[in-house]
Amino acid sequence: MMRRSVQSLALSLLGLSALFAPDRVQAAPLGAEARRQILSVGKAQLSARRDALRAQAQQPRGVAANVELISMKGKGAKAARLSYRSDEGKKGRLLLRVPGRGTGWGARANDAVALLAAQLGQPEWVPVGIVAEPGTFAGIPGVQVDTGRKSQADVGKVMVVEFVQGGYKDGEDAPRAWLQAVPETTRVKAAVIDVLSLQRDRKLANVMVNPEGQIRLIDHDITFGQKSEKGPHFPSAFWKGQSLGYTSRQAKFEDLPAEAQRLVRAIAEEEDLDALKAAYPLSREDRLPVLRKMAQAILAGGLDAAVHGLVSEARQKGFLVLDEATNAAALRTEEGGR
Repeated sequence: MMRRSVQSLALSLLGLSALFAPDRVQAAPLGAEARRQILSVGKAQLSARRDALRAQAQQPRGVAANVELISMKGKGAKAARLSYRSDEGKKGRLLLRVPGRGTGWGARANDAVALLAAQLGQPEWVPVGIVAEPGTFAGIPGVQVDTGRKSQADVGKVMVVEFVQGGYKDGEDAPRAWLQAVPETTRVKAAVIDVLSLQRDRKLANVMVNPEGQIRLIDHDITFGQKSEKGPHFPSAFWKGQSLGYTSRQAKFEDLPAEAQRLVRAIAEEEDLDALKAAYPLSREDRLPVLRKMAQAILAGGLDAAVHGLVSEARQKGFLVLDEATNAAALRTEEGGR
């Protein structure tokens, strides 16, 4: 069933690519070594951050009396903030998640999106995550791992994510002025990430922002073809016409920032799925083909066309749902009046 869904998605993306056929001469393809170098950017840095997070996840075990577990807004029992103070008096915070599609997929999807951000020169945009094995938080009152509908392999496990520090608020709660301060280059790069990853859930609730308009991107479970044959499909807040949508002309591939051009070409032109898998922890059978097809759509017709194609496809299937949170609706109205 999953393979048929992926084949259907691939066919639809091939149709979109035909609509986006270029009317110009493309630059010479990147060589294999150039692609390898581009796709390796950020891997070591993110790996070091995951190692540090893994070490941090071991710290609260001996200080249960100082642990404060607070449910996060709108997340119920499936996400919580774990605050603690070590025996040395050092404060620490962790975010605990139990993704609806399992800890394994949640961590892999997060890793892939984090790498895309790093390769666009923005490694700080996506908090890294790890899967904590059963027993990691044993003895800490209030920490309950709700495995929900996940597989047996997920029982007792939880996804641990870097806690976003520094006065960030989610886009639903942030003052509108903070959201309006997000720079155009940020909007374009985030839009590219959400096309490449086929993000279906980038509501404002899944964007964190601070007073300076700096962003953090969270919750990447519904990506790389997840829910392709059912709804809802939320258009990314960063896509043109949406609450944080880019406004610059992106009619052709060359309109993208240089970092985005290099990354999109490297992914689109890489025919060896094993080479892509060496960079992104995704399945060769279903998820990596989605990533490559989306890069090919951007390369062929530019970001505007790729976004328009995805939104149109979701609308035709009856899956398109707009973010109707107060901030999202207000900003979308402002954008439409420009």
